[in-house]
Amino acid sequence: MPFPTCPQCGSSTVRKAGLNRVGRQVYRCTTCQRQFSNAHEHRYVDADTRRLIDKLRRSDLPPAQIARLAQVSEAWLEWYYRTNRP
Repeated sequence: MPFPTCPQCGSSTVRKAGLNRVGRQVYRCTTCQRQFSNAHEHRYVDADTRRLIDKLRRSDLPPAQIARLAQVSEAWLEWYYRTNRP
């Protein structure tokens, strides 16, 4: 897996800098010295993706496969199912 780019300066020269409290990889930019993690848990799920999920849900696919196809976490998909019952 390639290293992420720095969110502050955009440099791709980063090094691993250990793990954070929840066990996610932390990186340090060698250009600006900023430390960051490459976590995607706060990514916004847009309306098109939600429509795709609704369509796939009607096709009786298992939730794990729907999550993979829609590129969302299974935890987010479970939350979406609980809050948006058909």
